[in-house]
Amino acid sequence: MDTFPLWITVVSTLGGVLITAVASLVATYISKRSEERKHFQNLVVQIAISNWQEAAKHSNAMPPVPHYVVYAALMARLIDDPCLTPEKAKQSADRASRILDALTDNALAASRKDEPGQR
Repeated sequence: MDTFPLWITVVSTLGGVLITAVASLVATYISKRSEERKHFQNLVVQIAISNWQEAAKHSNAMPPVPHYVVYAALMARLIDDPCLTPEKAKQSADRASRILDALTDNALAASRKDEPGQR
């Protein structure tokens, strides 16, 4: 009976170890990114709620909390940009303003629908 040469066993074992190691690294990377995203989202929501609470102390008419969450998320992504320039900051601020204006228009339209006699 012929047996496999030793080198085939060694190569097969090393191949299996390599495949397992790569799969493990990929799984770890995906898990780490997921945790970072979750942490980022938590941080954004905490900042937004804190800003909303501070604004509520000084004003009766203010946007709802989701506006603060959107703004905090947009600004956090901007700050995280390693190639941030004043021009990029202005473009991002303008974009954030347009998004918030659209959200405000939508919220106002929805509130008008909820008023008596508006259906």
